[in-house]
Amino acid sequence: MIKANRFHIGIVVAELKKEDVLPDLWAKAKDQSLGIDNLVLAKYLKLRAEMLAEEDGFLRKT
Repeated sequence: MIKANRFHIGIVVAELKKEDVLPDLWAKAKDQSLGIDNLVLAKYLKLRAEMLAEEDGFLRKT
């Protein structure tokens, strides 16, 4: 389950269009993909969107 909304995903897509990728996060996505190259982009998208959601306070517990 992804802990971000379409707004956060849209920001990540815009970053990817500018080829603006966080190298450390890309490496983490690659590790989580278990050697399946086709999953790296999806994992990165999820991880980065969740990072943005957390920074935005979207994941704060009340």
